[in-house]
Amino acid sequence: DAGYFKLATLISQAGGDAVFRADMRSQLKIWEDEKVTPFIERGVKKVYTLLAGLLESNADGEVDICANLDWKRVFGLCLWYGEPVTASIANVMDSY
Repeated sequence: DAGYFKLATLISQAGGDAVFRADMRSQLKIWEDEKVTPFIERGVKKVYTLLAGLLESNADGEVDICANLDWKRVFGLCLWYGEPVTASIANVMDSY
């Protein structure tokens, strides 16, 4: 128990709608703008990045969600987090 209660409530909304993903992106941007990103634990930042639907490396290369994953796991991440829940398998394949 690491005490990440707020993070736990966010994880329960994983795969949420576009508004939720935009909120997660907004939080990442706030951390970046305020220059507090170096003080955020790497694992926590990875979770926020995943919840934001950002599966590709960010500009600084600090967070790479798909690093060291096989293609099936990367495709699963694209399916569950990278595209809206209403996206067809064909759309997910195109974005993969």
